[in-house]
Amino acid sequence: MLVVIKGIMPLQLEQHQSGGVTVLRISKKFVGEPDSAYLLVVIDQLIASGKKDLLLNLRELTEIDNAGLGALAEAHAKVTAADGVIKIVNAAQRHIDLLILSQLAPLFPSFNDEDEAVKSFAPEPKPFDILEFVREVNEEQQGQQLGADGNSGQQPTPEQR
Repeated sequence: MLVVIKGIMPLQLEQHQSGGVTVLRISKKFVGEPDSAYLLVVIDQLIASGKKDLLLNLRELTEIDNAGLGALAEAHAKVTAADGVIKIVNAAQRHIDLLILSQLAPLFPSFNDEDEAVKSFAPEPKPFDILEFVREVNEEQQGQQLGADGNSGQQPTPEQR
């Protein structure tokens, strides 16, 4: 997807889907207001189209400035407000250091492998509760007994015999 904002050289951004996650690969420089505005337009379009699980692949990112960091913070706010999740993958150590210094690191779970990052978007399995399972089985059995003999499981009175 390429969005062109009149008079603005677009940020180099490639997009692909992987397991229900939209991966945005940011290449070269992510500096200045034009790049920041471009990323935010793309984020808005993705959210509007229902794509709310986003992974920013920073492997080919060579430079980021305050405007880029601000755009990342705003992108995080937009995605989370839409009940989505945004994470990063393949960030160079210098970019991780900038995220830490700018106090943005806690907002962006970071991964070194794209497949691992994509898998992290899957919902965590619900823990198995043995007590809940036993209750459900007992309720089922009681319901089946009630349906089979037509009474509530109480002993019949002498009049019923």
